[in-house]
Amino acid sequence: MSSYFPIPPNIPLRNSFIYSSITLAGFPNNNLKESNKNKIKKESNYVFYKLENKYWKKIKEIKCNYGNLLKIERSDLEVDNDVLVVSFCCKEGSTPIKTNLLPKPLSLRIDRAPVAERASYNFQLNGSTSSYQGEYPLRMTNLKKGSFLTSDSLKNTKTNLNTNSFLFLLNINQDSNINNEHTIFAMDPYTKEIISKIYVKSNAFNLINLDLLNKSRDEIKTRNLFFHCKTSVFIPIFINTYLEKDISEINVEHTHPPAQFFWQTSVSKGVKLLKSNWFRYL
Repeated sequence: MSSYFPIPPNIPLRNSFIYSSITLAGFPNNNLKESNKNKIKKESNYVFYKLENKYWKKIKEIKCNYGNLLKIERSDLEVDNDVLVVSFCCKEGSTPIKTNLLPKPLSLRIDRAPVAERASYNFQLNGSTSSYQGEYPLRMTNLKKGSFLTSDSLKNTKTNLNTNSFLFLLNINQDSNINNEHTIFAMDPYTKEIISKIYVKSNAFNLINLDLLNKSRDEIKTRNLFFHCKTSVFIPIFINTYLEKDISEINVEHTHPPAQFFWQTSVSKGVKLLKSNWFRYL
């Protein structure tokens, strides 16, 4: 299955910035070892689109020689920081300048390896960088409705003036006209009490400052909050920082969807049971 690779925005802090970039591969990645002999050594072509005024507009097209890596800095794209930017592989010159429907990405896969093609998502804070490998699957961009569930277990366990914690929620739809608003419920997992309602959108980068929820969390004396949505899917990324004098630390992690917690033959049953147990409280 082919994938898109969104380029996250830069994130302002009190006294600094987190600068974002992605690294794309000019070769098939995550393939089986025995498939290496089938690799065709040719250059790859990546295209970049931004979502603006309900249209996908092409902003750049770059070739990547076979075996090389292509690093794209968000700051070099010359687009507003809150604009959704998506990259993907395609044949050179095959995509339109402006479109309502984001073109289908080309896959570099050469076998049926279970791990998807991925890019490296890099987040730099001063001299420190944290990365993770990920993608936005094509099949997720065509979902009309879905649900989302995660917890803040990956946030900073201690908070003070030197720390920051963010939950970055990503949603992409091929259709540029999709810009629906959704409600994320922050919930105490022990009492099922709704602590906060957070409003987010489809086809957007949604950044939630978890530090702003700390007061509520401290008041109810709970260690974690759960976040869920009944109307859409998101890919969650947790970004934690620590800044003090000449010390700069950053950690980036992401949680997996509930389907990853069950064996393949029991995925549907397990996910249905898990989500129904949580969503019935809303």
